[in-house]
Amino acid sequence: MTAELIWRKRALTQLEAIFDYIRADNPKAAKICVEEIIAASDRLRHFPLSGRAYDNRYRILVVRNHLVLYRHEQLAGRVIVTAVLDGRRDVAALLRQLDPKGG
Repeated sequence: MTAELIWRKRALTQLEAIFDYIRADNPKAAKICVEEIIAASDRLRHFPLSGRAYDNRYRILVVRNHLVLYRHEQLAGRVIVTAVLDGRRDVAALLRQLDPKGG
Protein backbone atom coordinates (compact mmCIF):
# COMPACT_ATOMS: atom_id res chain seq x y z
CA MET A 1 0.00 0.00 0.00
CA THR A 2 1.25 3.46 -0.87
CA ALA A 3 1.18 5.92 2.02
CA GLU A 4 -0.06 9.48 1.70
CA LEU A 5 2.81 11.97 2.05
CA ILE A 6 2.03 15.09 4.08
CA TRP A 7 4.41 18.02 4.53
CA ARG A 8 3.96 20.13 7.65
CA LYS A 9 4.17 23.88 7.12
CA ARG A 10 7.34 24.04 9.24
CA ALA A 11 9.07 21.48 7.02
CA LEU A 12 8.14 23.40 3.86
CA THR A 13 9.40 26.64 5.40
CA GLN A 14 12.68 24.95 6.35
CA LEU A 15 13.02 23.51 2.84
CA GLU A 16 12.52 26.98 1.38
CA ALA A 17 15.14 28.40 3.77
CA ILE A 18 17.62 25.72 2.67
CA PHE A 19 16.96 26.64 -0.95
CA ASP A 20 17.40 30.36 -0.29
CA TYR A 21 20.63 29.84 1.64
CA ILE A 22 22.26 27.69 -1.06
CA ARG A 23 20.86 29.85 -3.88
CA ALA A 24 22.79 32.85 -2.60
CA ASP A 25 26.00 31.13 -3.73
CA ASN A 26 24.81 28.70 -6.37
CA PRO A 27 21.25 28.70 -7.75
CA LYS A 28 21.74 25.48 -9.70
CA ALA A 29 23.03 23.62 -6.62
CA ALA A 30 20.08 24.93 -4.61
CA LYS A 31 17.61 23.53 -7.11
CA ILE A 32 19.36 20.15 -7.22
CA CYS A 33 19.58 19.92 -3.43
CA VAL A 34 15.89 20.67 -2.87
CA GLU A 35 14.87 18.31 -5.68
CA GLU A 36 16.89 15.52 -4.05
CA ILE A 37 15.26 16.14 -0.67
CA ILE A 38 11.80 16.11 -2.25
CA ALA A 39 12.52 12.95 -4.28
CA ALA A 40 13.92 11.10 -1.27
CA SER A 41 10.92 12.15 0.81
CA ASP A 42 8.55 11.03 -1.94
CA ARG A 43 10.09 7.54 -1.82
CA LEU A 44 8.87 7.32 1.78
CA ARG A 45 5.38 6.81 0.35
CA HIS A 46 6.52 3.34 -0.77
CA PHE A 47 9.23 2.66 1.82
CA PRO A 48 8.17 4.47 5.00
CA LEU A 49 10.57 2.57 7.25
CA SER A 50 13.63 3.36 5.14
CA GLY A 51 14.80 6.12 7.48
CA ARG A 52 16.47 5.21 10.75
CA ALA A 53 14.48 5.33 13.96
CA TYR A 54 15.14 8.47 15.98
CA ASP A 55 12.87 7.56 18.88
CA ASN A 56 9.60 5.68 19.28
CA ARG A 57 7.75 8.33 17.28
CA TYR A 58 10.06 9.77 14.64
CA ARG A 59 12.33 8.48 11.92
CA ILE A 60 15.13 10.34 10.14
CA LEU A 61 16.04 10.12 6.48
CA VAL A 62 19.50 11.40 5.56
CA VAL A 63 19.73 13.32 2.27
CA ARG A 64 23.17 14.80 1.65
CA ASN A 65 23.85 17.04 4.68
CA HIS A 66 20.18 17.29 5.54
CA LEU A 67 17.90 15.30 7.79
CA VAL A 68 14.23 14.76 7.00
CA LEU A 69 12.37 14.13 10.25
CA TYR A 70 9.11 12.27 9.74
CA ARG A 71 6.45 10.10 11.34
CA HIS A 72 4.99 6.98 9.81
CA GLU A 73 1.38 6.49 10.81
CA GLN A 74 0.84 2.99 9.52
CA LEU A 75 -2.82 2.60 10.50
CA ALA A 76 -3.71 5.92 8.88
CA GLY A 77 -1.62 5.10 5.82
CA ARG A 78 0.41 8.28 5.88
CA VAL A 79 3.90 9.67 6.28
CA ILE A 80 4.18 13.13 7.80
CA VAL A 81 7.32 15.16 7.11
CA THR A 82 7.75 17.27 10.23
CA ALA A 83 11.08 19.00 9.71
CA VAL A 84 14.02 19.34 7.32
CA LEU A 85 17.24 20.18 9.14
CA ASP A 86 20.85 20.80 8.27
CA GLY A 87 22.65 17.83 9.81
CA ARG A 88 25.74 19.95 10.49
CA ARG A 89 23.87 22.03 13.06
CA ASP A 90 23.02 21.07 16.63
CA VAL A 91 20.27 18.68 15.62
CA ALA A 92 19.38 17.67 19.18
CA ALA A 93 18.70 21.31 20.07
CA LEU A 94 16.65 21.82 16.91
CA LEU A 95 14.59 18.72 17.62
CA ARG A 96 13.86 19.90 21.17
CA GLN A 97 12.21 22.96 19.63
CA LEU A 98 9.58 20.82 17.92
CA ASP A 99 6.28 20.70 19.70
CA PRO A 100 5.05 17.34 21.05
CA LYS A 101 2.48 16.98 18.27
CA GLY A 102 5.10 17.56 15.56
CA GLY A 103 3.02 20.16 13.79
